[in-house]
Amino acid sequence: MKRRTVLEGALASATALAMPFASRAQTPRKLSYLTWNIADQEQLFKEEFADFRSANPGVEIEWLDKKGTELPAFYQTQLVAGTAPDVVDLQGAIWVEYAASGALLDLTPYLKKEPEVAKLFFVLRDKTSTTTTYGACRFLYTGFPSQGLDKTGELVLDFNKLENPPCAYTPYATCPLPPPQNRLPISLPVGEQRYHE
Repeated sequence: MKRRTVLEGALASATALAMPFASRAQTPRKLSYLTWNIADQEQLFKEEFADFRSANPGVEIEWLDKKGTELPAFYQTQLVAGTAPDVVDLQGAIWVEYAASGALLDLTPYLKKEPEVAKLFFVLRDKTSTTTTYGACRFLYTGFPSQGLDKTGELVLDFNKLENPPCAYTPYATCPLPPPQNRLPISLPVGEQRYHE
């Protein structure tokens, strides 16, 4: 999934949650968007935020990108002060800790209404990771299962759509590593291949 698609979905979801309150107050609404270590994508964020503002007059966006170890202390301070960010866009496993402690809102109901954004995300590694594909992992995005997330259904994993993570292209990106159950003992010689040696 492209970063732009993630941005659009997150902004749409945050607006859906926030706009009834903004409308009642009849005052301009500011959405705060917290990210972690992705300032290298500043131009993309600026473009997407500009598009969003033009489509949603009266809604301002405050982008807060925290580096390295700044994020936990900043986020905890915001929670205690009652000014938690409207959108938290995190890579890696840090979001699991936040979600487990109840600090993040489940946006699943809103994502179901946005088919372009309603995707599942897998981090995988296979036997080709030591030879022809990126060594750390590759990403796979799929649609939701046939019966949604709360019922048993079918899920299609198209390995032809395996993508290299951002860290395959730049040393300035951080990427999650696959959990043990996603380190496959087979070769998947499809999808994106190694970018460079």
